[in-house]
Amino acid sequence: MDKEIKLFSSENRGLLLNKIKSQSFDITIIGGGITGSGICLDAVSRGLKVCLIEMNDFASGTSSKSTKLIHGGLRYLEQFNFSLVRETGKERAVLHYIAPHIVKPEKMLIPISKGGKLNRFSTSLALSVYDFLANVKKKDRKKLINKDSIHEKEPLLSNGNIKGGAIYSEYRTDDSRLTIEILKKSYKMGAYPINYVKFISSKHNKNNLSELKCRDQISGKEFQIKSEVIVNAAGAWVDNVVEGKKNKLVLSKGVHIVIPKDKLPLNQSIYFDAVDDRMVFAIPRR
Repeated sequence: MDKEIKLFSSENRGLLLNKIKSQSFDITIIGGGITGSGICLDAVSRGLKVCLIEMNDFASGTSSKSTKLIHGGLRYLEQFNFSLVRETGKERAVLHYIAPHIVKPEKMLIPISKGGKLNRFSTSLALSVYDFLANVKKKDRKKLINKDSIHEKEPLLSNGNIKGGAIYSEYRTDDSRLTIEILKKSYKMGAYPINYVKFISSKHNKNNLSELKCRDQISGKEFQIKSEVIVNAAGAWVDNVVEGKKNKLVLSKGVHIVIPKDKLPLNQSIYFDAVDDRMVFAIPRR
């Protein structure tokens, strides 16, 4: 942490910007979402000199508009991608260990209905494999329940099509807060994360350093950042950073619909299969 700038605060943004302009970096990261923030913390913890720029506010993109879940990769079992389930489960456990105040177990109910693609045997087997690969703690492992228990937990599911179900654990988080806390930790360790700075272009100078042309979105003034390596972590804006390249990012979209609780009075988070064979989360929020 810079001794002259003790707080990671907007009040010190001008001082931080001047520090960034006056030196060169090992790595400059473009994008202040959860991916860029994670790279920033990883790099600075390895002793590298790191700068991170975000064209809007930190976590203003997908990192504040997610399902608010740290997935263990249950859906990847259907694709037999066991290594990914193991990896995501391991990383999720690390997050829960280091940030238990914002990464907490969330019990999910999977209803099994007549005519659905899920049955009791396949659901039990899949969740057992999931618990094993993701190294789920014993108290959070899957549990099969009968239809009476389902009706007790979630009265909205009390119809004749429900045959039973299962309970398993995902982990809930505050996505934007998690991003900010990672950036605060990075800053404390010596990184230079700054928001409202837009990347415009880059070139190599005679010292083989990249010169990033940037714009301060608040003052409108342009300036340069010198860096040995540039990391593009701009999320859905990746192609804007590498404009003109032939290989384009294939974007995917998640849809989140917010419904008033009086219209959908859920007591319990539910993970269920839709008529088009996709899986849907229904999660009550405060």
